[in-house]
Amino acid sequence: ICTMWWRQVAVACAVGALVTLSAAGHPSVTSPKALYVLLDAVHLISIVVWMGGLALLAAGRRSWYDDPGVERTARTFSRAITVLVPVIVVTGVLQAWELAGGPDELTDTSWGRTLLVKLAVVSVVVAIGAVSRWLLHNVAVVSIRRTVLAEAALGAVVLAFTASLVTLPPAPIAQGEVFHATLTQA
Repeated sequence: ICTMWWRQVAVACAVGALVTLSAAGHPSVTSPKALYVLLDAVHLISIVVWMGGLALLAAGRRSWYDDPGVERTARTFSRAITVLVPVIVVTGVLQAWELAGGPDELTDTSWGRTLLVKLAVVSVVVAIGAVSRWLLHNVAVVSIRRTVLAEAALGAVVLAFTASLVTLPPAPIAQGEVFHATLTQA
């Protein structure tokens, strides 16, 4: 128990950092603020678990996959992701709907178009993940190495699109009117 405290502190700090990101980003300007900050925090935490697990599995050497503990870990990760991916999708859709103002506005802004490209790449990542899950349960854990590498690489692409999304305004920026005045002599 004495050696476990630092893990709990590390998890608490990581969750706190992610909630802070949510409280300082786009969700902080929506109403009700607390709901959208919570949605974003759950979204981010779920993504960190997904991408972090993929990074761990992708970093393993081929011989690492022969360890029975790795198969158990991969199966546990697979079950967790089966729950977390729908959570990511639902929280992401709810946020996008609020920030963009609905599906019709998605193509009107750079933010919306970038989001649509990101969603296309995420769809490919989820499809590769489904193949990995099938291989894990029907072939062997070593068979998922290549699909996990592909999933992790495309996950990095998704994170790059996400980084660009946070720099873009989600709603169209109103164009200012050109100043026009007529002077008259009294």
